[in-house]
Amino acid sequence: MDYRFPKSEKLCSDKLIRKLYSGSEGGKVQSEFAHPLSMKYKIHERPAEPGSAAALVLISVPKRNFKHAVDRNLLKRRLREAYRLNRHIFQAQMPEAHQYLMSLNYIGKEIADYHEIEKAVRKIFQRIARKEAGIPDAASPAGTASLL
Repeated sequence: MDYRFPKSEKLCSDKLIRKLYSGSEGGKVQSEFAHPLSMKYKIHERPAEPGSAAALVLISVPKRNFKHAVDRNLLKRRLREAYRLNRHIFQAQMPEAHQYLMSLNYIGKEIADYHEIEKAVRKIFQRIARKEAGIPDAASPAGTASLL
């Protein structure tokens, strides 16, 4: 299993970031939440280029909640590590023709330890994997998908 997190898997392009946050360019922006994280993602056609990543990820921690850059950088490092080690949970369910544009946002007000962040990342990825596999969320009534 490859645990690297190369630049080719990071969402850096302004064009793709706009595509993720705008609802106009086909596909619906979906979201998942597990405290202290929120994830917005959109599925679109994978580019024909060889070696294009199956998922592109943007990681953000707001300056409004964490005034010191040291705190924001600490949380971003923890988010990247949790993503890097757990992305296999949802990548196994991904169709070859699709590419995910994802924004992983830290929305908590206090600095969480790594284990809490990893638990939230796993929970979000498991929900996405269940959606892709067509399995209804067990916590939701009548088998509809939950966006907790």
